[in-house]
Amino acid sequence: PNGQHRVGQQAYAGDQTSKQGFKPTWHKSKDDLPLRRRMIQLIMDLLQKRKPDAPQEWRQKIPEMARRLEDSLYRSAKSREYYNDNQTLKQRLQYVATQYQKQRVDRVQNMSQMAKMVKQKEDVLRQQQQRLLLLRHASKCKFGTAANPQVCTATKHCAQMKKLWAHITKCKNTSCQTPHCVSSRYVLSHYNRCKEQKCAVCKPVRDAILKHKNDVKAVE
Repeated sequence: PNGQHRVGQQAYAGDQTSKQGFKPTWHKSKDDLPLRRRMIQLIMDLLQKRKPDAPQEWRQKIPEMARRLEDSLYRSAKSREYYNDNQTLKQRLQYVATQYQKQRVDRVQNMSQMAKMVKQKEDVLRQQQQRLLLLRHASKCKFGTAANPQVCTATKHCAQMKKLWAHITKCKNTSCQTPHCVSSRYVLSHYNRCKEQKCAVCKPVRDAILKHKNDVKAVE
């Protein structure tokens, strides 16, 4: 196993070098074609022997798998003799296949991580939009005041947002520990300064405000 690992590591190290743009000196594209076709056939034979009872769907993939494996061996081999060494072929193929599998796992994990980051960004965006709309409502709502104690039915967050609005209009503390104070002042500051018509945070809020104004005018 250790010998197999060393053989594979040598192949992988060569493969990494070739990916960085250093073409092995022994490569001769046209002259190497017969040798490469022979190697592809050898790999196909090995794959077929490895799974003689494989379903038709898998057997149809053998030529493409063989071409990909051969290409990796060709690009990674440090010499023609090393590339053409049948004694180490199985070990090199096993190592390359292991690296392919590892890369697939890494890609899946990276995609999963990216999906989580996108979702987190979308969640933050929705929270900022909702905060802006609620704060705007709280700043204009006439219910729940000393003059009009009737409970607001527009949103269940109205009373809470009124308290927050009253606080942030006076607070200047950049490290304020009042819940939602700093984040609310940040998003309000952005909204008041933002001139970007297609801003992901502000545009949906502007659209909602405009729709509300139009609805009020239509009723009047």
